[in-house]
Amino acid sequence: MPGPLSFLDDFSRVQITDWLRHALTGKTPVPLETPDESVRSAILAAEPLLTSQARRDLAHAVITLTAELKNGPRRTPAYVDDLMGMVVGLELSNALPTLLALTGSFLRDDTKLSHAGRTAVAFAIVDLRVPQSATFWLKLWEAHPRDFSSPAFSALLDLDPCHALGFLPELGNDQNLADAVALHLDYHADQMPAAKRDEFRSQAAAIAANCKSRIREGIREWLQESGPPSPAVGVCPVPNSPLALALGVGKPATARLCAAA
Repeated sequence: MPGPLSFLDDFSRVQITDWLRHALTGKTPVPLETPDESVRSAILAAEPLLTSQARRDLAHAVITLTAELKNGPRRTPAYVDDLMGMVVGLELSNALPTLLALTGSFLRDDTKLSHAGRTAVAFAIVDLRVPQSATFWLKLWEAHPRDFSSPAFSALLDLDPCHALGFLPELGNDQNLADAVALHLDYHADQMPAAKRDEFRSQAAAIAANCKSRIREGIREWLQESGPPSPAVGVCPVPNSPLALALGVGKPATARLCAAA
């Protein structure tokens, strides 16, 4: 049975790129299952039903439009969010060089992307699961904490969960960020074996006392919902951690993580 986007099977690569550009800008309708379904979700759901050639061409279109974010027209946050969702949903690790080049333009303040758009790009790098160095994330963190606090903290947890906890006291006192931190902690704890998870939770409980009020309450609510941790066995010494060494000092002196817009 043909899928809702089966007409793409007859399109050339250029036509599919043009169609996707128009779909993401709302210039052409995309069949939706429900009125509140995102364009990204609709396309990702229909993509497996396309021919292999059309699927390859769609992937190429996503990478092409990603490259356009650097020097192309200004795009809305929704456009960038949907596009980055497709990069991750299609597991396009070959888009990573383009994404990394975009972050270079962020550091130079040479970008047309909104704060939310920059955050979406950073999260796409995290979610592609091709680890970048602590130095990479800390540079973004220090340069633009508003945009990169949440993705940077998630990425640092990926690199070294125990030592990343030492940066919790540096987080800004923002409720959205506190909610995001709780989600990040919960996700990473779920990936750990029981013994390591218990240590991780104990470390978080000990560090919570030194955090800003909303971050502290977010950590404590997470701990309560997931069960009480065992007594702390000693907090990871941040100044000697790989993350701190990447900075060249202890904790970042000027960086303060705050919620992305």
